[in-house]
Amino acid sequence: FETNSVPIVPSIKNWLRYRNGSVLWKTNDRNQNKKIENWLFGTIKNGKESSKINISSAYKVDAYKVNNNLWEFRIWGWIPKSYNPEGFNRENFLNNLKNALNGSGKFKMPWNELLDNKTNQTQNHKLIVWREFESPRDTIKPNETSIENFIQSLLKNDGGYQ
Repeated sequence: FETNSVPIVPSIKNWLRYRNGSVLWKTNDRNQNKKIENWLFGTIKNGKESSKINISSAYKVDAYKVNNNLWEFRIWGWIPKSYNPEGFNRENFLNNLKNALNGSGKFKMPWNELLDNKTNQTQNHKLIVWREFESPRDTIKPNETSIENFIQSLLKNDGGYQ
């Protein structure tokens, strides 16, 4: 049966955790890198630690509202501002991740490689919305300090396709 979705999670997480995307979070200390890796992506060793980053499958955007060939996926999570592993720089990681998704940073997501796309159909990718509470990176309500307003904006899907 057809679901109009593509399971891209393993490819993206593999790139972020083990391949070139790991430069977004790695340090020069191998022992510290293992702690950061387990904390950021989750582990079942020494008690379960859940991933701080979640990714949806890619799915077609409603054809009646936008271009029929448009697909999207979502990345979400929670990376606390404090109590992070030693050596992990939250601000650098989030800035670099946003830039990688937007195609504007020095560490670009290799979409065609990740999705094994021989027809080069991912060439027009772009980051449409970045939501982050109390952050200048937020593309809809930068530096929003009211959690109520921020949550209402998320619930209304401000900036996203409806």
